[in-house]
Amino acid sequence: MAETYDVSIRFKDNNSGARKLNAKYTVTPTDDQYAGGRETVQDSEVSFDHSAKITDAGLLWMINKGTTDAIQVGFAASNYDFKLEPGHAALIPLDTQAATIYCLAAGTADTDNFEYEFRQR
Repeated sequence: MAETYDVSIRFKDNNSGARKLNAKYTVTPTDDQYAGGRETVQDSEVSFDHSAKITDAGLLWMINKGTTDAIQVGFAASNYDFKLEPGHAALIPLDTQAATIYCLAAGTADTDNFEYEFRQR
């Protein structure tokens, strides 16, 4: 019997305290496939593609391990949807078409600063 996981995501505006998004997803992994790593993201765009190992990604987990620079993350070149401040993490449910993520940091102070993992749907 396959294991099933409930994933809850909540974003909150730190200034106003207003909730921006509440979502709950149920995930049933089909196997243990994942792709990920820890990379250096600095002031030129880098991309990470999971399609060689995972054909249908379901979740993207990522964390900015740096101490200085925010990292912008998106799903198209030069188009960033998320900004991870130093020390912050995110868990994102992916569209089935998302095979690559693109990242850019504000500077060059941090190295080995971006950890990510794609999980099979």
